[in-house]
Amino acid sequence: MVTNYVGGRGDSSSYLFQTKERKINMYNYLKDCRCGGCKAERAREEADKAKGPTSRVLTREMFLRGLPCSTYRSQFSEMFPEGSVEVTLELALSQLNAWPWDWAGEHLLSYSAWQEYYDLSDAASRRYSEQIQPYTMLSREAGDKAWSAHDEAYNAAIAAGKTYEEAYQAGDAAKRRVRGVATAAVQAARKEAGDQLEVARATAFVELFLKDEAAYTEQYKDAPPVEEPHDYDEDYEDNYYDDENYGDY
Repeated sequence: MVTNYVGGRGDSSSYLFQTKERKINMYNYLKDCRCGGCKAERAREEADKAKGPTSRVLTREMFLRGLPCSTYRSQFSEMFPEGSVEVTLELALSQLNAWPWDWAGEHLLSYSAWQEYYDLSDAASRRYSEQIQPYTMLSREAGDKAWSAHDEAYNAAIAAGKTYEEAYQAGDAAKRRVRGVATAAVQAARKEAGDQLEVARATAFVELFLKDEAAYTEQYKDAPPVEEPHDYDEDYEDNYYDDENYGDY
């Protein structure tokens, strides 16, 4: 039953009514208000919900479950001494070359998410190969031209009465000049394509990691706690590969 009319003519709150069962508060106001600003705010909220989470915590235990090498264990400890990190796409892109994304995709995701990651990474690798293919051919052609320049300069030096050492140096300098331009172009192309490959891998990992929490938790719900690995012990390997443990070899 309506007990009180709230608002006046021209006021967006005039659409709201107060009942005994419902008290008007800011949440209800934003939820029901029909003004343009509130509609836009509700639209933004719905869009954010559709996008899904933008961050997720990666703990050291989760990281160790992937059996990283000692180098990456130490790196994780140094970069995230608190023992966990809030994974976001921005963070991943800022540490693009710090982590092996294919390893992360295989060991830090649930099995179903890893399958998705594998397909995305494989597609990115094929794009990389297609990008550098023209430059691979350019490198081969430049190599042929460089050796031709080498032979021409070497023969010219010999014909001019230079020593073999001087002729060799002249030929080598000519080869380097011709090959240098092509080498710089190839290296630049490979770096650009390689950076794009790593961006694609990091992006694929983060997007799958953010939405993988439920599947990951279910997959490892019965897994035993992860133990902190011991530092590498050279004596352990020496003692293990003896006749008693390994047999004759």
